[in-house]
Amino acid sequence: MRWLWVGTLLLCGCEVVFDPAKRKPCEPKPCAAGACGRFADGCGHSVDCKCAAPQTCGGGGAANVCGCTPESDADLCTAKGAKCGSLTADDNCGKSRTVGSCGTCELPETCGGGGTAKVCGCASQSDADLCAASEAMCGALVAKDNCGQTRSVASCGSCADPNRCGGYGDDNVCGAIFAFPNWSLPPESPGDFTDNRDGTVSDNVTGLVWQQAVGAVGEPWMQAKQYCANLALAGRVWRLPSRIELASLVDYDRNASPLINPSAFPDAAADRFWAASPYAVDRSAGWYVDFSTGYTGPDTGAVETAGVRCVSGAPPAPAQRYHVVDANLVTDTATGLTWQRGISPAEQTYSGASSYCTQLSLEGATWRLPNVKELESIVDETTYDPAIDTAVFLNKPSGSELYFWSSTTDVLVT
Repeated sequence: MRWLWVGTLLLCGCEVVFDPAKRKPCEPKPCAAGACGRFADGCGHSVDCKCAAPQTCGGGGAANVCGCTPESDADLCTAKGAKCGSLTADDNCGKSRTVGSCGTCELPETCGGGGTAKVCGCASQSDADLCAASEAMCGALVAKDNCGQTRSVASCGSCADPNRCGGYGDDNVCGAIFAFPNWSLPPESPGDFTDNRDGTVSDNVTGLVWQQAVGAVGEPWMQAKQYCANLALAGRVWRLPSRIELASLVDYDRNASPLINPSAFPDAAADRFWAASPYAVDRSAGWYVDFSTGYTGPDTGAVETAGVRCVSGAPPAPAQRYHVVDANLVTDTATGLTWQRGISPAEQTYSGASSYCTQLSLEGATWRLPNVKELESIVDETTYDPAIDTAVFLNKPSGSELYFWSSTTDVLVT
């Protein structure tokens, strides 16, 4: 038998036909789950196994294994643009994470204060809010706002007559200070009042109209002035009274506290009440009148709050306060009183002071010791050491001589 290759194979008497064109191809091995890198595919070739994002090859720390290392809290905050506050977001591995704090803000900035969540910022207050925060009621204002920026406000408001912006001596506050009495002085026991039945009382001696009820208690000085400027009562314009105006209400003849007419002011308190007059030594402090004793004095730091009773109206002031008669005499054109320009050559006891005045031989006039309200009328609270017009009143007092006797007795003691 002769063998010949013709593509036919004889085997055990059976005929098997082999067609190369129909030979079954090699099937490469697929990438194993989670595996990455270059691998043999079992068919004589290699295959690149890759990871699906956000995983990377070796990203979890094991070679040729797909994985992801979670970013730090700080990096997560940075990736999400969060600078402050807490954060809940998907991290670089697609996992939902919560970060307790992405940071804090330095004042005046707050988290989200600029309008963007998780970002430090500050929203500037309005002009009206800046005026209110600066306790400015009127006029132009230059001040730092809540964001620490210096701002200019053209106007914080206007004042109604007779108040003027800065009239109290404080910028941006409505008010008017009438430091001297523009009326004939009331007696030591004022009693000529009219109840207007509208929450106000008219003083028929001074011409002033008073808030009948105690306006406020426990107020700081600046807030007291604002309270009166903003008071809506009986259709009138109100202000905090000056020292001399408030002292005109003191009733030195009463033998019970408070020293004020109880019929005109039935709810009066035996307490200190603020006057608008600033203390010349420290203009951030004000004068007060104590209706438990009748004492008037400046706040030197011991008095932080006091009561408030507002006043309305202002009698016209004379064109010239004092008229100097000669070297010895001066007339107060507002009160009509004539005063000795000099002082006694030596300090006196109370009884000695009274005798000194009654025995005084000066210009042929009859002299007496002034009562406390008369004496208070020549106090000039715009100056100090001494608090008197030294161009009119001669012989500048000093030391203990700064205290002067009045004829008024203390009925609470005597």
